[in-house]
Amino acid sequence: VTASHNPEPDNGFKVFKAHGDQEPIAHLMDRLRVAFLENPRGQTVSAAKAPIALSLINEFVEHIAEPLDLKWTKGPLALNGLNGTASLVATPLAERLALDVRWIRGEHAGLPVTGPDPLKPPLAAEMSAFVRASRTGVGVAWDGDADRCVFFDAAGALVPNAYVMAMMADHFLKNAGAAGVVYDPKLVLSIQKTVTRHRSHGVRVATGSSHMRAAMHHTGAVYGGESSAHHYFGRLGGIDSGMLAWVTMLQIIEHSDQTLCELASAYRQEVAVLPELSLKVDHPEAMILDLDQALLKGKACLEVEGGKAT
Repeated sequence: VTASHNPEPDNGFKVFKAHGDQEPIAHLMDRLRVAFLENPRGQTVSAAKAPIALSLINEFVEHIAEPLDLKWTKGPLALNGLNGTASLVATPLAERLALDVRWIRGEHAGLPVTGPDPLKPPLAAEMSAFVRASRTGVGVAWDGDADRCVFFDAAGALVPNAYVMAMMADHFLKNAGAAGVVYDPKLVLSIQKTVTRHRSHGVRVATGSSHMRAAMHHTGAVYGGESSAHHYFGRLGGIDSGMLAWVTMLQIIEHSDQTLCELASAYRQEVAVLPELSLKVDHPEAMILDLDQALLKGKACLEVEGGKAT
C-alpha cells in the first residue's frame, strides 16, 4: 500500500500475482466489484482464512546480500529514505554488509508534504547539502516505496540517471551471455552506447513499470532501466528494486577503483545530459516545429514523448 513518490493522500495499492506479474487494474477493479456485490456490507465471510503476517525483511536482505562480491572501502555513505520504507531494509542491509551509513532524517519527521520524490529540486538540494556536510563519498536517496534510487557524488552533485543506467548496463552485460537489457524511450543515448560497446542488444519499451516488467520477462533481460530512476533486475524476476540498485552501484564503484564523480565524468564525455526542464507552452505544436527547424540546422532531430511537448 503506497503512494510511491506522491503525497500521502494519493495512497493506493498494487497487486502482484505469484510470478511477479502485476494484476491489470481493469481486472482488479472487476474482481472488486464482484466481491462488493456479493458482500455489499463488507461482512466477514465465515469460510475466509485469517490473514497471516510474514516478516520477510531478513530473508530479503540475505537474498540481496549473499551473492554480492562487495567489501566496501570508500568510507561512510549518506542515505535518505525521505521517511518512507527504505530504512526498513537499508538499515539491516547496511549492517549485513558492514557499511558505515549516515541518515539525513529522523524516523518520526514524517513524509515530505509534497511527496517523497528525491528528484524534486528542494529535496535534491537538501540531500546535496547533507552529502557535503557529512563528508561522505556517495549519497543515496529513495522515494517513498524505495523502488526509485538516485545517487549523489562526494561534491553533492546529483548523477544523471542516464549515466546510472549506462553504468548498470555496463556492469551486468560483462557476464550476461546472450541476455540483453531493456530501457524506456527517454535519455537513451548513454545506454545505447553501452549496449554497442558490449556488442549486445537492447530493447526499447514504453515508459511505465508494467511495460518494463513485461519486457524483462519476455526478453529474459539481465537489467532494465527507466529515466525515472527505476532499476529492474533479471535476478529478481524482472522486478525493480532500489535496494539492489544501491548495492550494485557500490559494487561498480568499488571494483572500478574510481570515485562516483570520476565514473560519471567518463559517461559525460560520451553523452551530455542536461537537467530536465518542465515548461507550460500555449502552442506546443508551433514550439515543436520551431525546435525541429533549429535542431535540423545542426543535423539533429527532436523526439517528443507520446507526441507531447515535454
